[in-house]
Parts: sequence; C-alpha cells; structure tokens
Amino acid sequence: MPTARIIAGLLTSVLLAACGGGNAGHTVPAAGAPREGSATIRLTIPPAPATSALRRAPQYVSPSTKSLLISVQTVNGQATAFPAIALNVVVPSAACPAPAQGGQSETCTYSVILPVGSVAMTVTTYDQPLSGNTPAGNQLSSVTVTQQLSGNGDPILLTLNGVPVSATLALSTSPVAIGTPSNITVTATALDADGNLIVGPGNYATPITVAVTDPSGRVTVSQSSIAAPGANATLAFNGASGLAKVTVTGSASGVTVHPATLAFVPGLVRSDNLALLTVPVHYMALSPDGSKLHIPYQDPTSGTAPALLVVDATARTIVAHPVLAAGSTATPFNVAYVNGDAFVPYSDGSGTYGTAQVIVATSTLSGNSSSIYVPQYLVIPPSSANGFELGTATTLSPAIVDYAGVTGAPIAEVYGLNCGQFNQCLAASPDGALVYGIDAGTPQLESMHVSDGSSGPTIGTAPLAGTALTFAGSTMYLAGTTSGSQNVIDTLAYPSGSPASFVTLPQAVSALAVSGDGATLFASQSSGPSPLVLIDIASKNVVTFGPSIALGAFAGGFVSPVPIANVGASRRFLVIKEYQQPVGTLHTSLDEYAY
Repeated sequence: MPTARIIAGLLTSVLLAACGGGNAGHTVPAAGAPREGSATIRLTIPPAPATSALRRAPQYVSPSTKSLLISVQTVNGQATAFPAIALNVVVPSAACPAPAQGGQSETCTYSVILPVGSVAMTVTTYDQPLSGNTPAGNQLSSVTVTQQLSGNGDPILLTLNGVPVSATLALSTSPVAIGTPSNITVTATALDADGNLIVGPGNYATPITVAVTDPSGRVTVSQSSIAAPGANATLAFNGASGLAKVTVTGSASGVTVHPATLAFVPGLVRSDNLALLTVPVHYMALSPDGSKLHIPYQDPTSGTAPALLVVDATARTIVAHPVLAAGSTATPFNVAYVNGDAFVPYSDGSGTYGTAQVIVATSTLSGNSSSIYVPQYLVIPPSSANGFELGTATTLSPAIVDYAGVTGAPIAEVYGLNCGQFNQCLAASPDGALVYGIDAGTPQLESMHVSDGSSGPTIGTAPLAGTALTFAGSTMYLAGTTSGSQNVIDTLAYPSGSPASFVTLPQAVSALAVSGDGATLFASQSSGPSPLVLIDIASKNVVTFGPSIALGAFAGGFVSPVPIANVGASRRFLVIKEYQQPVGTLHTSLDEYAY
C-alpha cells in the first residue's frame, strides 16, 4: 500500500464547538494549570490501492492508519502533565464520514482540547485501533511540532514523518566507466510497518545514513544522509582502475536497509582508425618491448595473401605490413616471439603451410619454411630455440609439433589433440619445461617435454572439454564446456594440480590472457553479445564487455572476440573494433580502455 506522510490541518480547518468530539470527559484544569481551549485536526486518508503494493501517489496519510495519539510535552517552554489524547480512526463515523464514492480519500476531522499558548506536542499514528485508551500496533508516522494555540479552534499545522521499517537503496548509475571521475546519486525506497511506500512531503522519522565498503578508496561518500523521500546521498568515484564491485550500505535505527552494488566497466581512453584493415582479423599481440602491435591478416591488396600488420604501439600508426607468402591465400594465425622477433604460422589448407619470421626492428621478412603440417597455433616456450605448433597432417590427428629453430623441420610430435580453429589451444608452462595442448574429445590435456620433444604427463579434465588455456605464474586457466553445456573456466596448479572450478560464463571461450599485474583474466567469447569478459581474479567478479559500451555513432559495431593486448604495466587493454558503416563496408578501429 502507498504510505504517505500525515498532514493535519493543511487545508481549511473545520471549526467545531469546543464541546463537540475530541477529549470528551476532560476535567476542568486545576488552579495554576495552563488555560485550555479547542483546536482542530484533520486527516486525509488515501484509499488502499487495488493492485500495486507500492503505488507512488503523493498522499498525506498511510491508508493503514487506525488510531493516533497527541502527547503534549511543554506549554510556553514549561513541562506539563497534560494528559495524552488518543483517537480512533473509524470509517464511517461522525468524525470520519464515508466518502461519496468508493476509491476516494477519507477525511476525518476532530476537535480536541489542548492548552493555550506555545504548545510543543508529538503526534503519532498507528496501524491498529486503540486498546482501551492506549495506542496499539505499529507506528506509521510521527512528528514533534511547536505551535501557538489560542483555544479558538486553531487548525493544528503539521506534516507527519513516516516511520520506515525497511528500505532499499538504488543507484543513479551502475556500472560506471573506469577512467572518468563521476558522482553517483543514492536514493532510498522506504516502507512502513504495513508495507506502504512512504512518500513526501515529510521526512523519515529516522534518517538513513549511507556508507561504502571500498578498501581501495576509489569511492567515497560526499553526502551521507537521506532524510526524506526524494532526498538522496551522493557517492564520488575518482575514476581509478579496479573491477571489484563496491557495496553501498545504509543504516537507521530500527530499519532494515537493503544495500546496492556499484559495478564498474572498462572506460574508453582512446580510439584510432586502422584504415588499412578492411577484412576481419582474429588475433593481436604486443611485442615484448611494448613498442609494436602485430596483427596477422589476409591482405586484400595482395590477393588475400597472409600478411602482418605492424602498428606503432604509441602513435597507433601503421608502420609496415609485410606479406608473408606472396601468391598464397593462406590464413595467418597467431603471433609468438623469440628475441623480440615475431613468428606467424599460416595455412591455406591446400598445400601452402609455413611459419614466417618477421624482424621487428626493421619490420622486414626474414624467411619462412613450408611444412607437412597445417598449423593452427604457435607457442615458443621461455628460453627455447624451438617453436611448438598445434598442427594437423593430412592423415593424422592434430598434434603438438616441435620445430627446430621455429621455422625448421619438424623433429617430434605428440598426437591426440582436438581443439577448434583460431582457439588458444597450446600453452607453455612458466618454467619452460612443458607445452600443454587441449584434447577436447577425451577430454584431457596432452603435453610435450620442451627439452627433447617426448611425451609429457596427461591431465584428465572431465567433464570439461577444453577450448582455451593460458598460464599466470604457476596457475593454469582452462576454459571449456562441461557435459552439461555450461561454459566455465577452471584452474589447475602447475605441475600436478587437478581442475578446480573458477567461474561460469554465458558463452564459450576461444582465448585467454592475464594482465601484466596478474590481477585480471581476459576471456574472449566466440559468440554472443559480449565477446570479451574481464574477470577480477581475487573477487571472481565477472565484467562483460560488448557492443553496448562506448560504440558512439558506430552502426552495427562489435568488438572482435580474440584480439587482446595489455599495454605496458598500466591497467589498459586494447581491442580491435570492427563495424559496418554503411552496412556492407567494414571499418576497423584500435581502441584503448582503462580497467
């Protein structure tokens, strides 16, 4: 039911004779007691709503009102023992005639005997009739006022304050974008003891005090008190990085306050046009020294030959785009590095396979070699002179293939892998001893010893069929789909841990990356409206990142699901955003976000 504050005597009062109604039977005051006279109080009680328990109408009295109490504290500044006045609110009655039509407000008018002079009094309403001459039930509203009374039927002018027993906090904005300081308004929806919504114009009998739980200090309370319906508290966010949610709490004596949660999303810092890219891409990497971005793609100016776009990581300008294999229509895959130089595996599925080496310092092609294996993903373990690819021979199952000198001949294989194209299916252990590969069919992880190419330990991952894996220190993150079709990420402690549940995601994951500070896990989802997910590792808070964020005027835009690169030591990441404007014409931008 909608609760409102009580307003007594705000409208034109109805003057009744001093002997009519009110404190019948009140005794003649003793000598020296304050003079007494009549005063008038009027209540306008709204009807109970037929459908909604939280109707927001600007009424003045709770529809649950059944009685009221007037207690006099002082007269002309002096304490008094003037007896309290208790009144029932009964409809219909002489004081409270039934409304002319159903669904209309009820008006109750009482003439009461009160002291003459400056009178301080408290008026309280209740949700139950009097028990004898004593108030009963729950308090609905109350106020203490001081008014000059003449004893000639003065209207008592007051606005009662609702007595909340529960309240729910709400935020004007959540989530907020990281990187930009902002203010957030906190409001409260308060209910009385009968579940009626408390509305203005009065205050709350007990103000609600707002606080935040944020050890990082990013969010502070600049205005903490919510004193009335329609009033608000204010939070100040300084724009600093961090994905962990902040809990906004409230407190008031005798009130259960339900908290709100302030969430955060990456905020756009910079956007640059990559005019040369007019075809979809599947990967992006940041060179070890942080100076270059490498984006493998098929160059439409060279007959869709495999090429590598080299972008200055600071200026965000294209500095080179060497073709890896002229005359081929090969699809380039990912990028791996040795001594700062980039290696790109590629294949067109028709006999042209290879791994091309690009000298980063000069952005020129050093060489490439063909292979009997169709490559899908390349890793180069720490301190290794060899490259390890997920590759497939014509008549054999996918394998981890050990290549001499990265671009040399294959020297060892471990078969039995099963993983999707363009998925991040291989990862090198942090100590450089093993390369792990996904076998989604079994399901399990296969491995190969880096030192001699021999088979390593196998780790069962059932019921999780893997789709992507990566390491962060001694922890492996394995994404995949369970037998119950849930998309999850598990963790495994290297070298002998078993899979343990980490988080559940809405779509399947094709690539994983960990931020430079080890605090955030990035997951590229292969489909759905939010192709990139950021996970705060400590709190496991999942933040989806998709087309609805910072697309601006882009029409039909989406965030490419695989390209992720961390920018230096700062909490920044890069995505390639592909969009059509007009429809049918692909444009590409390189966007930097704070997180």
